[in-house]
Amino acid sequence: MEAITLPDTTAIEASSHSLLEVAKALVVSNSEQEQRAAGMIVSATRYIKEAVDAFTPAKSAANTAHKEICALENGLSNPFKQVIAVLQPKLLDYQQEQERQRQAKEAELREAARRQEEERRLQQAMEAERQGKTAAVEELLAMPIEAPPVIVPKAPTPANVTRLEKWTYRIDDETLIPRKYLIVDARALAATARTQKSKASVPGVKFFDEGTIRVNTKG
Repeated sequence: MEAITLPDTTAIEASSHSLLEVAKALVVSNSEQEQRAAGMIVSATRYIKEAVDAFTPAKSAANTAHKEICALENGLSNPFKQVIAVLQPKLLDYQQEQERQRQAKEAELREAARRQEEERRLQQAMEAERQGKTAAVEELLAMPIEAPPVIVPKAPTPANVTRLEKWTYRIDDETLIPRKYLIVDARALAATARTQKSKASVPGVKFFDEGTIRVNTKG
């Protein structure tokens, strides 16, 4: 790998501190001070280029070394990542199928319990009818069927395997989505601001000139 050598930046650092102190103390209240501020921006821009140029060889060497190290790391770890990528979906598919079967069995037992309760209620109503208790018959038949809850335990899994919930979504009909779930088109608003400027008008939006300063640092 290429050796990484850091540059001597003593002179640039000294210039940066002195220029920053002058910039903090400078008050721009007349044209002369304005010109001086612009000149200092030019100087600062040039020092920035010097700093960037000074570190370019070291950054290039570091970038090359980083790529070589990452290539070695990936070559070693990628096969194991593939093992995980192959096995995780299989585990998930198995557990989802087990859960589907559990829920189906639970629904089946719940329906059986409901039918049993319905049959018991019907027998009560028939007995009340034989005894001539018309009101009781009507009351029994009008009552909702409330079967006892049925819970089928989940299938056991290895101690070191945990299925994490990861709820997501798909859009079936975007016209029905409530406003709070809609995202403002920031790019469209920015384009409107740039092209229409002071004439831009969108309900609920305020357009304004944020302003910036550009100093020509060339020449």
